[in-house]
Amino acid sequence: MNIKSLLSGVILSLAIFTGGFVIWDMFQEEGSNNDALESYLDQDGIEQEPVSDSDLADESSGEIKDETGISPGYIAPEFELTNLNGETVNIKDFQGQFVILNMWASWCGPCRKKLPDYAEFHETYKDEDVVVIGVNMTSTEHSIEAVETMVSDFELPFEIVLDEDGSVRQDYEILVTPTTYMIDPEGHIAVRRQGYFDYESLENYYKQIVREYDPT
Repeated sequence: MNIKSLLSGVILSLAIFTGGFVIWDMFQEEGSNNDALESYLDQDGIEQEPVSDSDLADESSGEIKDETGISPGYIAPEFELTNLNGETVNIKDFQGQFVILNMWASWCGPCRKKLPDYAEFHETYKDEDVVVIGVNMTSTEHSIEAVETMVSDFELPFEIVLDEDGSVRQDYEILVTPTTYMIDPEGHIAVRRQGYFDYESLENYYKQIVREYDPT
């Protein structure tokens, strides 16, 4: 065997070994990602570190503040996002109405389970001074097509806006998906709920904040 043939054999062997290692590594990474995703979904959509039971509790009624914050009583952070039609939606456009913000994602099991309750609420109360806005956590999505498919499949009748850069997720400190905020007509947060609402709870909290709302 001459040197040229020997070198060719060595190069071929290295190529086969390298290719095999790359494929093995890809499978390892894919398996790791799948395990992480399953763990992620098993936590009912907890996006960051696990939160305590007290953090998951309903939060309602708070002293009215003249500053921005995410707890009841504070002024809700402003945002301007686009909807699925490319139109701009500003939360300030809804002042004078009660606003229900539902922060959701298409990969979130509890979101998929409970979004129909928000659709039903919208249909029931659409003639009152209350608006439902679904804020999709787009920065966590694999694709916009997944969002569009879910909106279409569930025939969601309320406004859907896209948090593409994660600014709302950050400003509203969304650690758990879904998270719901109820905002009064003056822009103050009345209810903050990490975790899902069912229809009955959603309706009861809405009726409560309407009863307790004092514009003076």
